[in-house]
Amino acid sequence: MICVWCTVFAKEMQKKLEAIGFEVKVNKKRSIVEGILGDNNIVFISTKL
Repeated sequence: MICVWCTVFAKEMQKKLEAIGFEVKVNKKRSIVEGILGDNNIVFISTKL
């Protein structure tokens, strides 16, 4: 599993990951414990098919 944090071009990243064979789940997350700060944090959870 790959987790990618990205705040810019989220839809383009999702499309690129899907095009190379990943199943992608996109979530907005904020967790001080996990070091994810700010208001516009997008987390990609990708699994290679």
